Amino acid sequence: MNYNIQKISKFENGMLSGPFSPMEAAKRIAINLDEKLVCLCRINFDDEHYFNLPDGGKDITHNDILVTCFAQWCVLSIDGGVNIMNYAALFYEDDEIEFKKGIIYLKITDDNITKEILIKCKEICLTEKEIINIYYNI
Repeated sequence: MNYNIQKISKFENGMLSGPFSPMEAAKRIAINLDEKLVCLCRINFDDEHYFNLPDGGKDITHNDILVTCFAQWCVLSIDGGVNIMNYAALFYEDDEIEFKKGIIYLKITDDNITKEILIKCKEICLTEKEIINIYYNI
């Protein structure tokens, strides 16, 4: 399985921004978790069946696979447009991962691959020192 991680948020002039739809999903996640968003990444898989559902006939849903990063942890979520499903969370302190499995996607990643993705996103997030310092007074 091949994938790439694309950081899609940027911090400029004291504001975090990015593509509209994924940023709106990330904002909803942050509000629901009572956290401040630090960074947003999109995960692109070579095989589009990962974290997607059948959508009639031969089509699939083409969900956005996002990793929403905060100062202490990050969440892998599947953004279906109207619904957002938080699938896994990684806590930075000990790289402990929690899963919330329930929806049966056409394909899901192996737990070790999911953790690998989240750790790579954590590393990207932790480079965002300016925004972390502003939000968290660290």
